[in-house]
Amino acid sequence: MISLARSISRLVAALAAAVLLTSAAAASPATTSTSRYVGRPLVEVLRELRGQGLNLVFTSEVVAPDLRVREEPTATRSHDLLDQLLTPHRLRAHIGPRGILVILPERNGPRRERAKERDDFPSAANDPEGAAPEFVAPTTVFSDQLLVTPSRFGLLEDRATLGLSREEILALPHLGDDFFRAVSLLPGSTSNEFSAQFHVRGGRRDEVRIVLDGQELYDPYHLQDFDRALSLIAPSTLGSAELQTGGFSAEHGDRMGAVLDLATRTPDDTRRFHVGLGVLNAQLGGSGRWRGWRPEAEGVDAGGREGSWLFEARRGSIDLVGRLLGHDDPRFADGFVRLDQRFGERHSLGARFVVASDTLALTERKVPESDKRFQTEYASTYGWLIHEAIVGSGTLLETAASWARVDRERRGSDDDEDTTFGIDDRRHFRVIELRQRGDAQASARHLLSWGVEGRRYLADYDYRGVREFGNPLAKIRHDFGREATAFAARLRERHDGAFFSDRWRGEGRLSAEFGARVDSYTQTDETRISPRLNLALALGPSSLARLAWGRFEQSQRPNELQVEDGDSTISPVERSEHRVLGFEHAPNVRRSLGVSVVRVELYEKRVKNPRRSYENLFEPLNTFPEVEPDRILIAPKESVARGAELFARGAVGERVGWSASYAYSASRDRIAARWRPRAFDENHSVKLDLDWRVSERTRANFAWRGHSGWPTTRIGLATTIDDDGELEFEPVLGPLHGERLPPYHRLDLRLSRTAVWRGVDVLLFVDAQDIYHRRNVAGYDVSIDEDRGVLVRRPELGSGILPSFGIRFEF
Repeated sequence: MISLARSISRLVAALAAAVLLTSAAAASPATTSTSRYVGRPLVEVLRELRGQGLNLVFTSEVVAPDLRVREEPTATRSHDLLDQLLTPHRLRAHIGPRGILVILPERNGPRRERAKERDDFPSAANDPEGAAPEFVAPTTVFSDQLLVTPSRFGLLEDRATLGLSREEILALPHLGDDFFRAVSLLPGSTSNEFSAQFHVRGGRRDEVRIVLDGQELYDPYHLQDFDRALSLIAPSTLGSAELQTGGFSAEHGDRMGAVLDLATRTPDDTRRFHVGLGVLNAQLGGSGRWRGWRPEAEGVDAGGREGSWLFEARRGSIDLVGRLLGHDDPRFADGFVRLDQRFGERHSLGARFVVASDTLALTERKVPESDKRFQTEYASTYGWLIHEAIVGSGTLLETAASWARVDRERRGSDDDEDTTFGIDDRRHFRVIELRQRGDAQASARHLLSWGVEGRRYLADYDYRGVREFGNPLAKIRHDFGREATAFAARLRERHDGAFFSDRWRGEGRLSAEFGARVDSYTQTDETRISPRLNLALALGPSSLARLAWGRFEQSQRPNELQVEDGDSTISPVERSEHRVLGFEHAPNVRRSLGVSVVRVELYEKRVKNPRRSYENLFEPLNTFPEVEPDRILIAPKESVARGAELFARGAVGERVGWSASYAYSASRDRIAARWRPRAFDENHSVKLDLDWRVSERTRANFAWRGHSGWPTTRIGLATTIDDDGELEFEPVLGPLHGERLPPYHRLDLRLSRTAVWRGVDVLLFVDAQDIYHRRNVAGYDVSIDEDRGVLVRRPELGSGILPSFGIRFEF
């Protein structure tokens, strides 16, 4: 493993040197053509912007055919350009679900309240009429749904102050070009170096709701036998994303920790294709648009019948992945298709398809009479239809129907002196869902949102496992003495939900969002009401205070039973309460110091009836964790997570950008009247990122992260004499999670270079994780040497320096 890493490191070093050397070469500057808009019909210009990828919807009642562009806009960014085009006609762009921009009239709202954006904060200089306003709304015209929502990070946006822009997040180091791995650099989120799945603010990983174009994805990860090492979402398909780490609005239900809301990009008029090859996968994708046709006599041009398509396919680079992960043979692949068709100016229909598969086959002969055999298969399929309609002049309705299937099959056996086991695990999970949501501009100060949804779950289980332990350490297991587990059943669940929210912008400095959800679950026969409140108070032209309170529910879905641990009963719906207090400041006077925005947040998350769970105390990574001797049951009565987060970002000159965050957190479980740290409790965390534009086409990004060591448990060894007079060894555990692993820190690096070769855009990147080869302690391999009568505890180390590289061609 070390020799392989060194060999790849040399290759990466050579590629990195090539990237830096070629950055000095002269590159022809990109030429831009200045479009002339003045005098043209506004509807024509808006359709042109839509063809360039801006997701716009409007009607002829709002954008009349006789409206023309009065002044030549000076903006270059698409959102700024749109603002300048609409302002003279007293129109505005309201952002709907997943970034859809709906053109609406201002409804007699004073123009001075339409502050343009300066890093997400308004000022007197931004007033369209040039006068200092009495009050400037604490949000921008393009961020209405974020009017009061706290704990939000915008990702992949054209301009992101509290978050990461598209250029910034794609420049971050992330193994295998995996977008999810970059998310863990944000404050409040954390992950180990093996996994793409992450924790948020002390919660379990399954508390994060992941949504793609409105469809929730269930366990969207590849390489699940390796702690879900990669996500199945290709970053090239994404147009926008946001991570909400607390206090999220009522539209999101049945998950109580956080929301990662992803939206795929809207194809533009240019038909584009790309191919890429990297250490972990090869990919092929493309996008474009088509235009329908209608006779001119009907009075509708081709723009009213336009459509678009996008696809992406990836295949795992099998051999190298297997070597990096330990001489196994994992294979994985995924694909995504997006199709959209617009019918006139009021209706559109979209279709989305996601498929993914994983296989692992391993045969290992350790001694002539002992074989280890693993064979696992995972498959996911999603399909959904989305209909969008504009009703009247200010209501957007979205209706969707979806179907999902997730299959999991694991078979394995092993026979050695410590553990003998055989497992046959087959699970099939299906979900059918219907949902509808609406957004209506009730007045200049009220945005109403509502929605209903219904899901039908069906889960099939067929699990059989036998095990026999020769290791005395297994006496700490929750089920020690039970040698077989079997479970076969079909479980059904019906989940119905509805929500309503009113975002209200006050006359003074206060804005608010009132919302509530109602969810009912048939499996546990429960109905839950979840009220939520968010407030925002403008403290000045560049400061904002936020307050959030809400209740959040999370059910144990039928596919989430841990039957491998003998758990065959659905737990009651978990009830959580969030409290968040935040302050944001964008100081003009401090820009000379490079600071553009600062955010401080305090939070508390309390779970009144947390679900029981099972974990391995010492070893972090196991293909079949349920047969390890350190498996225990965690059954808390209550859980609490509290913390404080500080986030700042800025720039030094025009070439260097930076962000920094510090987080203090404490997450605890109350177990048997004692408060114990959770397994992923992280008291202190620091994350630093430096993005250096070496030249016009070359970037270098350094990302450093460090945190307190995660909890572990002390273990000792006691000896007794059994009835036969033989010496017997007994493991003795200290307080649960009473000790800590050594502090964790590492530095990652990504070098990227863009070029144009014979009309083809080329992107080359080299990426290295843990470049100073820290090899952090991730856990321990604990065993008992009965011959010597001692406890052996060997550190389980991280991979150390883990390089990757890739190249992408777009044409």
